[in-house]
Parts: sequence; structure tokens; C-alpha cells
Amino acid sequence: MRPVEDGLFINEKMEVYMLEIMSKIRSHLMNRSAMPDILRQIITPAVVLVTAVVVYAGTWYCADVRDIYARSRIQQGEIVRLKAGVEKKDSQLRLLSMRLKMLNRKMAELSDLETRIRTVAGVTPEKHTGFSGVGGEMTDAIDPVRTAAIHYDDLARYLDTQIDRLQITSAHKSESLKELLNILQTEKEILSVMPSISPVEGGSISSGFGYRKSPFSGKREFHTGIDIADGIGAGVRATADGVVTFSGRRGTFGNLVVIDHGHGIVSMYGHLSKCIVEQGEKVIKGQAVGAVGSTGRSTGPHIHYEVRFNGIPMDAGKYLPEHFAKR
Repeated sequence: MRPVEDGLFINEKMEVYMLEIMSKIRSHLMNRSAMPDILRQIITPAVVLVTAVVVYAGTWYCADVRDIYARSRIQQGEIVRLKAGVEKKDSQLRLLSMRLKMLNRKMAELSDLETRIRTVAGVTPEKHTGFSGVGGEMTDAIDPVRTAAIHYDDLARYLDTQIDRLQITSAHKSESLKELLNILQTEKEILSVMPSISPVEGGSISSGFGYRKSPFSGKREFHTGIDIADGIGAGVRATADGVVTFSGRRGTFGNLVVIDHGHGIVSMYGHLSKCIVEQGEKVIKGQAVGAVGSTGRSTGPHIHYEVRFNGIPMDAGKYLPEHFAKR
């Protein structure tokens, strides 16, 4: 039993007990034959008066206790309601905290993705800068003075809305950055396999790409590559990363090395004096693959250099460094 209820119970028992005592005293006094009538007449009203006062005081006190008990019950109900409200607010704050942590992780992922894209693109981020790519002023940013006057529930809804907006923005930004990264990676792969250096360090172009007069028949013919004249034994190198798909002798090309660079790009190195790579071998740009010679159908030491895209001969001169192509 609670303290207030205990007090109420004790007061009620006390009231009954006092009434019983007064009743017994009155009965005892009234039954005393030896007591004079005059004394009995005086004592009896006094006992009645005392009894009335005790009963009235006890009744008043019990009523006051009941009122206190009723108010305490109301206050206890209010405490329970407030406690439930606090627990609800705590739960909402924990949820907002979790969502903010998730958003922070998402933004960290975007930052890492940005770094990877910059690395692929070869762009150095500016010093002392944070995440890039998020522009514009946040006109409805949280203002401490303003939010101080906002009711908790309104503030929670406001923050929840902001988090949702940021999550949507971060999701869109993530997809955009991933798409950009894929494009950059594809372009980088293509650039890495695109012939971009001369197959020999020295020499000069002795016959270009396209129609020419055949040095053997004197007739007009289409030359599918370019001829670069150089000394016997001069080093021949791969003009891009790739895999050797042929290394050996092939008809009029004499000793020939063919490299597949991927994405439909193939380079060919003919009339070599020797081949120093094997079929299936992976090579990197600038790696030696053979030496200048005059094997096959040739009028002198040179290299037949050819670039093909999806099987179609391209002007290999366009893949040479500008200063070499003008020689």
C-alpha cells in the first residue's frame, strides 16, 4: 500500500476507534449508580461535546488526506504522461542520430569516390577543401536562434525533412559520380591501349599510309601501314600495352609481331630481323619486342608499322608523336 493510502487507512481506523472509546466512556459513566445525578448531568454533555469535536476533526482530517491523495494520483498520472513523452522524444532523437550517422557514412563514401575520380582523371584537389561538387547556398539552413523557438515535434520533423533531402541528394550525387568514374576509367583504359609512341627511337618515315607507287612493280597500290627506315638491329618497341597474338614469320611481312591492345585496337611490326617476344606474352608500352631488319618483301632495313581498328587499317602516322610524324 502506498504512503498516502496507508495514511488514509490509519485515519479511518482512528476515527472508528475514537468513536468506540467515547461510546464506552459515556456508557460507563451513565451506568455508575454511585455517581450523583448532578455530576452525571455535567459530564454527559462534555463527553458528547468532546466526541463531536473528535469526530469532526477526524472527518476534516480524513477529507484533507483524501484530497491530497486525489491530487497525488493526478500528479502521478501527469508524471507517467511526461515520462512517456520524454521516452518518445529520446527514441526520435536516437533515430535521427542513427540516420545522421548513416548520412555521414554516405558522404564519406562520396568523398572517397571523389578522390578516386580525381586520381583517375589526374586532377589534384585544392588544398584545405572539403567535398566538392555540392554547390549552391542552403537558404533554409538551421538557424540556432530560429530553431530555439520551434516546438520539439516541429524541430524533429524539420530535421527529418532535411535528412531526407540530403539522402536523396547524396544518392543522386553517388550515381552521377559512379557514372563519371566508369566513363573516366573506360577512357583511361582506351588511352592506355592507344598507340602513342614511335616503335623506334630514331629513324624516319620512308613511306606513308595510303596509295603509293609500288617499289617492286611500279603500279599503284594501297599501303596499309607506314615504313620507318632505321639501321639493322635498332630496337623495336610496343607502342601501347597489350598481348602478343603472333610472333614469327608471315609471308611478305617477314618476321612479324602482332599485339592486341584491346577495344579492337591492334598494332603490327613487320620486316624485323628478330622477334624477342612470344605469342600470349603480355607487354607494356615501350617494351622491346624485336629489332629492325629487312626480312620478307623489303628493299632495305626498315620496320613496317601498322595500326588496325576492328580489322580496318588506320593511318599509323597519326598515332606517332607530332615531332616524329613531321620527320
